[in-house]
Amino acid sequence: MPKFVLGTVRDNPDRRGPIRLGTAMVAAWALGDEGVDENGDEIVIDDPMADELLPWRPRRRAGHETAFISHEGVFGDLATDERFRRTFVEGWTPCAATARGRVCAALAGRTRAA
Repeated sequence: MPKFVLGTVRDNPDRRGPIRLGTAMVAAWALGDEGVDENGDEIVIDDPMADELLPWRPRRRAGHETAFISHEGVFGDLATDERFRRTFVEGWTPCAATARGRVCAALAGRTRAA
């Protein structure tokens, strides 16, 4: 994920390009690291970066919506980029709250630039 998606997302805010699809992919990544499926059943987390990213879960579950992307070691300057943070919350909140995959797919399918 970081090698391909984060580089593109990082470049697009600088050029004011669209970031919704890349940010929806990051929201889907965060959702996978939640460790539960759409039925609330526990799933195995298969993420090579899990050791670095899983400590965000308690903060996210306590209401810190941008906890996952706050890790500057992984997200670098995106961790503090307001446009990225806002677009992530717009994607993360419905993905985490309802019909996970369908909502993420719908968000990624929007054509308007974020």
